[in-house]
Amino acid sequence: MAKVSLFRDFNRTFWLANVMELFERAAYYGLNSVLAVYLTLEVAAGGIGASEQEVGFLQSILYALVYVLPILGGALADRYGYRRMLLVSFSLLTAGYFAAGYTSTYALVFLALLLMGTGAGLFKPIISGTIARTTDARTSALGFGIYYWMINLGAFLAPLVVSYLKGFSWRYVFAASAAYVGLMLIPTALLFRDPPPPGQQRLPGRHPQGRRRGAGRCPLHAHDRRLLRLLGAVLSELWLGAVVPAGFCGPPAGERRGHRHLPRHRPPLDLYL
Repeated sequence: MAKVSLFRDFNRTFWLANVMELFERAAYYGLNSVLAVYLTLEVAAGGIGASEQEVGFLQSILYALVYVLPILGGALADRYGYRRMLLVSFSLLTAGYFAAGYTSTYALVFLALLLMGTGAGLFKPIISGTIARTTDARTSALGFGIYYWMINLGAFLAPLVVSYLKGFSWRYVFAASAAYVGLMLIPTALLFRDPPPPGQQRLPGRHPQGRRRGAGRCPLHAHDRRLLRLLGAVLSELWLGAVVPAGFCGPPAGERRGHRHLPRHRPPLDLYL
């Protein structure tokens, strides 16, 4: 069995993707380690004062968004390019984390965290796809081992930092998560390059042969576009189902009796097909 070198057999894009994964997971797990405490903490103590039911509802919607969106995010990355979608993802993550720490109502924090969840869902397939495209049959086991090690390292270190920061202010916790992902915009814009598609992997020290402009992008067929429209419809229903109970639409819950704030007719999902 041939030996694999950490530096000769893995290119720059591979290591950039792993560093991005480290910082994104640090931002996510750092905040997630204290999010429920912050949401249920009394307003006088610096929290939001939400009930346990409200926190459970928020987290259920947030986790669903994070783990459903990668289907759409992977298709968009193949269509528009990994680098472009990374810029979108990190921008959404930065805005979501920062806004969540500087709002004081449950509804606005909910909206900010939905923004963060959207960015996290778009981010996931890009990094795993980059790892797959920058490794081959000989290096894939070690490559994915490094990738999962970065996830675990971020999940281990970030809560330690958070336990120190929250002693000063809860806003520092959100600002730290926003800084982790915001800093990743710099290497994404300046250093990251879309990995070649399967069958055209570039080995370290070699130049790809016959690469056309836009070769890293995958055009969508008609049935793929229909699937994306359906996914968009499902995700819009998920957003709407989260936003309305959170208090963004209509008067307070005690004043809604006898009123109908939602449209009387919604287009069926097959309209998107």
